[in-house]
Amino acid sequence: MHDAAEQRLFGEVVAPAVSEGLVEFPGELPPAARDPLFAAARATLMLGAWPEPFGLVAIESLASGTPVIARRAGALPEIVEHGVDGYLVDDLWEAELAVRSLDRLDRRTIRQRALRRFSAERMADDCEAIYRRLVGRRARVAQDSDERVAVAS
Repeated sequence: MHDAAEQRLFGEVVAPAVSEGLVEFPGELPPAARDPLFAAARATLMLGAWPEPFGLVAIESLASGTPVIARRAGALPEIVEHGVDGYLVDDLWEAELAVRSLDRLDRRTIRQRALRRFSAERMADDCEAIYRRLVGRRARVAQDSDERVAVAS
């Protein structure tokens, strides 16, 4: 738990649900234990109000073939394609509707898209392409500056 508000929420909502046997709270898990849980889930719900800046949990879920139902906030609309990888929602009514629509999604397609879009190889290739473009641009700017200096001399 990171702050007092999280601790209070955990104490008021999560802990009683765990005590009553309504939910299981395993805490943070290593990938070997986490991935089978994602794969066995009907969906991963990401309904928090915080505008998630990257969405690693969503990507991990999608990579296991599990759809994501998420609020339309932060980076999640860039990660989840509504009606393909999961559903983007604005309120609990839409989230409930999304849960009822999960059977329309193809888990194999979800996994394939996630691996294609977010694999380490693809991300590294994209970063390398950006670096090459930036280095090329810098070299052109330097060359243009050298030519202007030579002309002015």
